Order: sequence, then C-alpha cells, then structure tokens
Amino acid sequence: MSDRKGNRPKIGIVSNSIGVFSDQGKEVAETQMKALLEDLKKEQLVSDDSFFYPKRIFGPTEADEVADRFAAEQVDALV
Repeated sequence: MSDRKGNRPKIGIVSNSIGVFSDQGKEVAETQMKALLEDLKKEQLVSDDSFFYPKRIFGPTEADEVADRFAAEQVDALV
C-alpha cells in the first residue's frame, strides 16, 4: 500500500523465466532491475517498502504464490 508520507506507490517486482534463456542473461537482467528499484527508492519515487520477489518463477503455480504474496503485502503495482 502506498506510503502515507509522500503517497509513493509500493511496488513488487518478480522475475519470470523459461529454460531457454541463459542463466547469465537472467542474472544480469535481475541485477539491473534490483539496481533500478534501489535508485527509485533513493529518489523517493517508490515506497521504501517496495521489494523484489526473492525467487525466480517459472510457471502458473509459482505465479499464484507471488500473487498471494503481493496481495498480502498490498502492493500498488507489480513489475
């Protein structure tokens, strides 16, 4: 849920992948997204409670788990 101070949105980011992409490419993309999230927090454009989901997901069952977590965390948007 957006923070009360500056009304900044709380976002959740999740990485979704299939096996055909290289592990190195996945790591690079995730590292870039994590850095972007930290930059957005530093610039106070998103809530400090915004987060990167800790596991990479591959299918619908895992996506359901992420959706449940994001709902419980009351994120305003997901990436």
